Amino acid sequence: MIRLGITGGIGSGKSYVAQMLRKIGVPVYEADAESRRLTNISPIIRERLTNLVGGNVYTGKGDLRKDVLADYAFSSPEALRQVNDIIHPVVRSDFRSWITRQDHPIVAIESAILFEAG
Repeated sequence: MIRLGITGGIGSGKSYVAQMLRKIGVPVYEADAESRRLTNISPIIRERLTNLVGGNVYTGKGDLRKDVLADYAFSSPEALRQVNDIIHPVVRSDFRSWITRQDHPIVAIESAILFEAG
């Protein structure tokens, strides 16, 4: 299986390339969307973010409070690294699992921080 990485800054055409690949049948994993989904449903992320940031990082209904997480994450480079160290491995694992469910010789991942996230 061929794995393609689509990466680049804002406005670089990542979404356009992903859309073109989908048009020819290539499955594309959208890391940003999946990260948001996993941050809300992953027990691992939920537990670790709660331990790191505090119980108010999720609402009573269990939804992520993005403002609370952003305030923490952008308070220092170390805080951002800690948050990334919690979320990125789960997204990476989810991507690997997603690949196994694809029935195409080529798959792609769209991620602005593909290299930075490891």
